[in-house]
Amino acid sequence: MTLVHTLGMKSGFVNMSITDRCGWIKRNLRKPSG
Repeated sequence: MTLVHTLGMKSGFVNMSITDRCGWIKRNLRKPSG
C-alpha cells in the first residue's frame, strides 16, 4: 500500500507543471522550523 502510494505521488509530481512544482517546493520550504 505504501509503495503504491509513493509511486502515485511520484507520478503526480512528474506530471505537475513547472509552476505547480515551484509552488510545491516553496510550500515545503516554508515549513515551520519549530
